[in-house]
Amino acid sequence: MRRARKRKTMEVGEIRIADQSDFDRLRDLCEIHDAWTQVYCSNMTLVWTRANDVSDFNMIKVRALAVVINWCILIHRQLQ
Repeated sequence: MRRARKRKTMEVGEIRIADQSDFDRLRDLCEIHDAWTQVYCSNMTLVWTRANDVSDFNMIKVRALAVVINWCILIHRQLQ
């Protein structure tokens, strides 16, 4: 009989099939800003960077507000 082994959470630079704990880690990376340095801020875009142990390149995350415009309304207004 095979024993189930406990999987560790996916780390930066690791490639494998994701499970729920991996999605939880990704959500935390997106939502928690501890250990991240904000390097850019405008009225619609925020950018953070963070060093990592597996690469000389910094990780980045970007949060941007996108405005959605209904194209039917836009065309209708232009035709008037």
